[in-house]
Amino acid sequence: MISRLYTLFFIAFFTGFILLSCSGKDKALLTPQDSLKEKKLLDSFSENIKYFPEKYSEMVTDTTLSNGFRVHIKTQTDMESSVLNEFKQDTIHFKYYFRNFTSNIEIFRNNQSSKKVIDKSLFSDKSEQDFWTKAILGPITVDFLNSTEEEVCFNVYFCIPESDVCKDYKLFLNEKGMERVEKIITPELP
Repeated sequence: MISRLYTLFFIAFFTGFILLSCSGKDKALLTPQDSLKEKKLLDSFSENIKYFPEKYSEMVTDTTLSNGFRVHIKTQTDMESSVLNEFKQDTIHFKYYFRNFTSNIEIFRNNQSSKKVIDKSLFSDKSEQDFWTKAILGPITVDFLNSTEEEVCFNVYFCIPESDVCKDYKLFLNEKGMERVEKIITPELP
């Protein structure tokens, strides 16, 4: 009976020793980042991806000018094309996708109409390829002061998101769809 008691005592002692040595103290000393790395989950939590705008959007403007022109502008989000701005802050990798825009301009006058698609390809040149890969189209507006009896003037600009780098243009369209583009030279900001 005593030998049985010793056997039970040793079994209880070793079982208690094993349970106490598995207390998880080594896990308690891990930082949350180390714990996520150990479980291979850090990458999924350390990446922040956003799209601007998040969903499809469009803006439609109809304008009638005193020179007899009627202008219809439809600007919409290009859901297939975007510009990526990525950066790291602490341990988080941010990826911001800024969607490109396209505008469709339709001009009516004297029972004639002409259409023009406005996007980067109309303005970009090979010498400034870095700018054009990073820039997106801003809203297009009618420039009433520079419109004439023969053509309508539009203000068009492209900017690199989250920066002050922009390029401004004047786009002139007549009723036959003929175009003329003037780059506006703006002073650089200090």
